[in-house]
Amino acid sequence: MPIVLLEAMALGVPVVALDQGPLSDLGGVVKVPNLGVQRWLREVTTLLADGARVGGVVAAQRASLDERHRAQVVARAYEDLYLELAR
Repeated sequence: MPIVLLEAMALGVPVVALDQGPLSDLGGVVKVPNLGVQRWLREVTTLLADGARVGGVVAAQRASLDERHRAQVVARAYEDLYLELAR
């Protein structure tokens, strides 16, 4: 996962991401299905024009970070993986 996207999410920047590959795992972000420029422009301008939606996206991103990307959560996931592999 690109750390810059996680940092942006933590800082309250609404993130628009391609809904493919590992970026599909980002929670709370606005997802765009392809790289079409017109679709990206529409998503970004629509998002930024609606302050309430921006607030909702930011809150959802922070909740996703807390649930899936906190250091303790990631460390526990690695620990579980290593224990499983050691068996």
